[in-house]
Amino acid sequence: MKKLIVVCLLLIAVMLSSACTLGIRVTDPKIKEVVIKDDNDIENTESEVENTEPEEEQITSVTARGEFAAHVIDIIPDYVLDGDTPRVLLVACYQAKPFLLEVSDSLLATIGKDKTYLFVIEEKALSGEALKLFKGNENFIDNLSLNEQLLLFDLSIASVEEIQEDGMDVSENRITFDR
Repeated sequence: MKKLIVVCLLLIAVMLSSACTLGIRVTDPKIKEVVIKDDNDIENTESEVENTEPEEEQITSVTARGEFAAHVIDIIPDYVLDGDTPRVLLVACYQAKPFLLEVSDSLLATIGKDKTYLFVIEEKALSGEALKLFKGNENFIDNLSLNEQLLLFDLSIASVEEIQEDGMDVSENRITFDR
């Protein structure tokens, strides 16, 4: 008896699954609405939904700029190049995790260890892959940390100015993306 019930249930399951794959219409007699649709009906419905969505603003140009205050913890060599010449800064913004920061050699000459500086980021217009990455991900990118944004968009430091404070309330410590 149990075997007969199991076989009947399997047959019903096979019939329903084949009805779905063959595109057979099954309707609810009370509502007269199509419950299972074939592939063509699904594609037509998707195109109707796409047409009813509001068009998003097309981003054609984005400019990245900003500044941040950070304490230089150490100046360390870049072991990829020669291993002796100091080239990379270990910095930390106020109440944030330390991160590595690359600056040009001309700016590096003006920076000392255990001091706080205001770093101004060079203004850069995003293009190519960086612009494609930015489109549609604005909210996500705005929530990334400062060092992640610097690396992600290959932003560089334009100028450095020593400040006497601890870096609190000196700048916003963020990168802004002007659309």
